[in-house]
Amino acid sequence: MGELKKTLGLLEGSTLAIGSIIGSGILFLPSLTFSIAKYDVAIVWPLATLLCIPLLFIFSDMLRVTPNAEGIESFIQLGLGKNIASAIPIIFLGTVTLGMPSAAIIAGEYAYKAINSSTTVPFVAYSLIIIAVVVNLLGGKLSGKINTIVAFSLFVVGGIVVFMTAKMAAPLYPSIIPNYNFSSISKAIVLAFWAYAGFENLSFIAGEFKNPKRDYFLSMIIALVVCGLLYFAISINYAALISNNNVDSVAGLSQLTSLAGLSPTFSIVLALFAIFCVLINLISWTWGISRLIFVSANKGFLPRYFGVQKNNIPQRSMLLLGTIFIVTLSLGILLPQYFESALNVVSTNFVFVYVLCLISYVIYVKNPIKRIVGLILLLGLIILLSSSGWLLLYPVTLTLISWSLQRRIG
Repeated sequence: MGELKKTLGLLEGSTLAIGSIIGSGILFLPSLTFSIAKYDVAIVWPLATLLCIPLLFIFSDMLRVTPNAEGIESFIQLGLGKNIASAIPIIFLGTVTLGMPSAAIIAGEYAYKAINSSTTVPFVAYSLIIIAVVVNLLGGKLSGKINTIVAFSLFVVGGIVVFMTAKMAAPLYPSIIPNYNFSSISKAIVLAFWAYAGFENLSFIAGEFKNPKRDYFLSMIIALVVCGLLYFAISINYAALISNNNVDSVAGLSQLTSLAGLSPTFSIVLALFAIFCVLINLISWTWGISRLIFVSANKGFLPRYFGVQKNNIPQRSMLLLGTIFIVTLSLGILLPQYFESALNVVSTNFVFVYVLCLISYVIYVKNPIKRIVGLILLLGLIILLSSSGWLLLYPVTLTLISWSLQRRIG
């Protein structure tokens, strides 16, 4: 099998992790989680972040056994076998190809609010996808540098948004009293996992770290702390300033800055912020999922045509991913009524994959303490996942289809 070179250090890994995590979610997750959980959003984000901490240790633990580009696919194969593991590329393709085009549309909506042109949304959305694919085709080193620049710009603007909105929101903080409604909290936490979906994305490129045992885990810790604080701060400001009956669940960040009294010209800065968020997200996920396709093709899970790389770049798998992005984006623009459902499906898929990973971990690990920790976390995620209802049919169906196909091939 062709091997990808080890080119990533802590800086590149951290920016790729931040790009995978912060990305598009910051534009709509604070408002969408608030629309579901209301003032319980004050505990939704801390709980979602705390749930991620043991996941980090588990991913790091399993990375020591499978330090390669197969990521979670290898983790799941250790405990659940090849047939179930073969579903991971299909699940992620079915997830990312919904999520990333949706994110591009959201960036287009923010740009539309700034310049009010009817062609803005499709132009921005298609451009972002094309740029992300081209940047990755030019190589990982360039991708890492661009991610560093974009991540820095993103946090400058994000810091401004938090600081400016906090001035009006601070006097209203005492009114944010959680109701502790388990049903709404669980649904919102499942949705909030979109914000931390970069963990498994980075696992796909763990084999490209110069020192994966050290830098992979540190990259995730840095990303978790930085991104978690930013999500929480924006969510609290949003909860303080927005009434329960006046929620813009898609363009919530734009609504927040408007009610905070920021200048209308700030909408241009916010549009650039949205574009940067989605661009860094697209670059990171295109990088990671193209590697997953590449490795899966070499293992026979996907057509071997996509298991070819040139100059350390899996061009065919990357072009396949870009093509699917364009097709899904076109459908999203034509069928906007299904937009919010697509966002919820994506979050459900991520939690479903975490559940498979934890089942495998509990089966494989021998240490009784680690097994107990894994079981507790698994039980918690299963309870949360049950709140997704019929949305679970999507990842379950993808898994069954892949499992059936793999049994026939194998």
